[in-house]
Amino acid sequence: MGSLPVPHLARQGGGGGSCPPPAILTQPQVPRGELPQDELVLADPPEPLLQQAPADPRAPCLIEDMVNPGDTLSILLNPYIGAGELEKFTSACKGLFNVASLRVGKTYRITTVGGLLQQFVYEEDDKGLLVVERKGDDFAAGRIPIVYDVKTEALAGEIRSSLFGAVERMGEKPEIALRLAEIFSCDVDFLRDIREGDSFRVLIKKRFLDSALAGYSDVLAAEFVNNGKTYRGFLFHDETGKATYYDAEGNSLRKSFLKAPLAFTRVTSGFSMARRHPVTGVVRPHPAVDYGAPKGTPVMAVADGVVAFNGWGNGAGNYVSLKHQSGYESMYLHLSRFASGLSRGGRVRQGEVIGYVGSTGLSTGPHLDFRMKKDGKWINPTNLVNIKGGSLPDKYMKEFKKVVAEQLGMLQDALAATGTKEKSGAYSVAEARP
Repeated sequence: MGSLPVPHLARQGGGGGSCPPPAILTQPQVPRGELPQDELVLADPPEPLLQQAPADPRAPCLIEDMVNPGDTLSILLNPYIGAGELEKFTSACKGLFNVASLRVGKTYRITTVGGLLQQFVYEEDDKGLLVVERKGDDFAAGRIPIVYDVKTEALAGEIRSSLFGAVERMGEKPEIALRLAEIFSCDVDFLRDIREGDSFRVLIKKRFLDSALAGYSDVLAAEFVNNGKTYRGFLFHDETGKATYYDAEGNSLRKSFLKAPLAFTRVTSGFSMARRHPVTGVVRPHPAVDYGAPKGTPVMAVADGVVAFNGWGNGAGNYVSLKHQSGYESMYLHLSRFASGLSRGGRVRQGEVIGYVGSTGLSTGPHLDFRMKKDGKWINPTNLVNIKGGSLPDKYMKEFKKVVAEQLGMLQDALAATGTKEKSGAYSVAEARP
C-alpha cells in the first residue's frame, strides 16, 4: 500500500524503536476549528510500516491504512479516543468535512501517543488532506492542499484490439482512454466505430508526487484518427476562465448529441422494426439500440434536456425519458437506479449521468435499451444527424490560433523525438503549479 500523499509539507524524521516516532505538532493553543495550516508538520511514514505498540509507551506510533467497506469514523477512531471525544472530533470537522462520507479506498493516517489519538490525516481527494489534531481536551481541524510536480507530456498510441489496450501498452492509466472518449464523444462512437489501426496523440499535464505518477490534469490537445479520418481538439480558456475544446478552426467539439449514452461497452442488438423478443419470443418492433454493459455502468444524457419521466414502466423497468430541442426525445430503459437528484421537470446537461445500467423490467441481463423519437416518431439513434456546436467568438481567434500552433508544435516535436509511432515521453520540465 502506498503512503499517504503529503509531498512538499514540512516533515520531521522519527526516532528509534519498533514504531518510529513521528513528530507531533506542538503549537500554541488555538480555538477549535482554527488550525494554522502554515505551521502544520506531518510525520513521515515509518519504513517498514509497523502497526504494533512501540517499545516506549510514551513514543508516538503511526498507523496507516485505507478505508474498507463498512468502515466508519467511529470504527477507525474508537480504539484511540476517550469517552465522549468522538463528538468533539466531529464538531471540529463541522463545516470542513462530512464525517459520514468516508470513501472506500481512500488513505488515512492515525498518530497516537500512549494509545491515545494525537493526529488524524485523511485523503479527501487528489487536491487536499483533512488534518485533525488533539489540542488539550479538544480537537482542531484544517485542510492542507497537495502540491504536485506537473509535467507536460506527449503520448501516442495505436489501437490493436481496444483503446484501453493501447493505453495499457503505453504504461498509462485507463483515464487516458476515458478522456479521449469524452473529448470526441460527439464525433466518434467509441462503442461501434473503433477500428484496428486507429491511432491517437495526446498532449497532457501529468501530476507527480515524489517522482511517482499521481494522476492527470488538463488534456491540452488531442488527436484521434478513426477509419482514416482525423479529429483534433484543443483546450482553450476564454477571459472568464471557461474551458472548451475546439477544432483547429475554432468550432466547438460539443455538438447537439453524443454518439452514444455510454462511454465503453458493446452493441448487443440494433434498431429493428421486426425483432424476435428474447424473453417472449414474439416478433415485434425494437426501435432501440441495446448496449450490453455491467450493472451499475453510468448512463449519460445524450443532449441537454428536461426530464419528462423517471420511474417504473412495466416491461421497461426503471426508465428515464428526456425532452430535447427541435422535437427530439430520448429514452433509457432497464436502469438499476436513477442518478441522485434526478426528478421530473428538472434540467440535465449533455453528458450528465442520469442513471445506471441494470436489468429491471422485461430483460434477460444487464443492458441499456436506448431509444429516440423525432416529432413523436421512432428514429434510429445511430443515423442521427448531428448539429455542430457554436464557434469561438472572433475576439478570441488570434489568441486561439497561437495556442493551436504551440500545442501542435509540442505534439510534433515531442513525438518526433521518440522516433516511434507509439510512445510516451516527457516534453517539458516540471512546472511549479498544483
